[in-house]
Amino acid sequence: MDESWRDKEIAKIRNLFPRNAVKVRYASCTSLVHAKLYLSQWRQRNSERRVDALAWGSANASQAAFSLRNAETYSVVNLSKVDDRAGILDYFRQLRRPMGSVSSYDPTLGPVRLALPAFSFRSERGLVSFDAWVQSGFLCHKFEPAQNFGKLTAYLKHPLPKSTLELAAERSKLKAKTEKKALQLSYVQDVDAERGGAPRWRSAYFVETLLGHWTSEQCFDDRRSEIAPPNSRRERVLEEIRDANTDEHADWLNHWLLQLKRFELRLYRLNEDPGKFFHTRSAGNIDQSHYRKGAKQQLSQQQVQSRSEAFANRFRTGFDFTQVPTLRGSPELNDTFLVSFCESALDSLRRGKTINRFSQTLRNVLPPERLMDFTGAALLEFLRDESNWDKVGARLTRFHQKESKPG
Repeated sequence: MDESWRDKEIAKIRNLFPRNAVKVRYASCTSLVHAKLYLSQWRQRNSERRVDALAWGSANASQAAFSLRNAETYSVVNLSKVDDRAGILDYFRQLRRPMGSVSSYDPTLGPVRLALPAFSFRSERGLVSFDAWVQSGFLCHKFEPAQNFGKLTAYLKHPLPKSTLELAAERSKLKAKTEKKALQLSYVQDVDAERGGAPRWRSAYFVETLLGHWTSEQCFDDRRSEIAPPNSRRERVLEEIRDANTDEHADWLNHWLLQLKRFELRLYRLNEDPGKFFHTRSAGNIDQSHYRKGAKQQLSQQQVQSRSEAFANRFRTGFDFTQVPTLRGSPELNDTFLVSFCESALDSLRRGKTINRFSQTLRNVLPPERLMDFTGAALLEFLRDESNWDKVGARLTRFHQKESKPG
């Protein structure tokens, strides 16, 4: 396995087989390896003769690849007919050791020459490389799909002119959205009214990158109770929408239509034609049945959302967490991501007093004479150096384990 694979993913693979049937080796190298190479060995029925076959192709070591879900392409060679059979078998035999390394090897299989990579491996995870450690982490983003939750929306034919909007909405509870081409009403407590800057837990345990705010897998697991705790206001909104009955839906719909009517009257006073912005009846008045139907559908959809545990968990906190996407197959993007990580950590460190745990730890492990000279690229080079990482990696990967609370 690549050393950056998460423990939970490896556990899933182990659980597919009888206990202790799978032996894992954690592999690392200084370049990219994505071999998708498989050695199969079996004995023929009623015979002592062993068959060795080497296969390579598009299939990852995953359930999707080795089930009927995906279409995969393989090349397969019977090694009994290959001159380099002994060398190939020895290459794989070395991987049975608890730890060690294999040298690159380029066997010839008829008209095909394989380039087998060099890498080191071990049976215990140990200290992974800096790249693998960051790759195995998590990214934090605001939960954007929650923006319309708890709100009813009317989409306009044309955007309202700024002056008209300000005057018409002066005493209205309606708010303009999406460049004034929509009006919204919060029919429950407005969670957008929450104030404050970056949450303290994110400032303490996450590093900003071009892909979002990052934290390590270990920090995410160990500090889960502190990271994005549920918000009581959002919990009340969830409960109110989830448990609402038909009478409450009717009250919300009536309040929504009342606000639209008030808005319509203000447009008349400003000599604006409501038909320019809203669906209207033949008499020119807002078509309330149209907006009632749309609002009723929104209420129903949002109630279904509120009963989804996946949605509710993210809405309660206002944040979404995803694993870092696999970047090691795109060296340029991977380097850009890691440089942005290093630049952010240095920026936080140089502000003087910082509550960011990673930057605090970084300050303690970097050579003091070079502290102010590092660029993001130079710090990345420093952390990628095996001898440097052996000295500082253990402390950096435990940045979140400080006993005192941040700040």
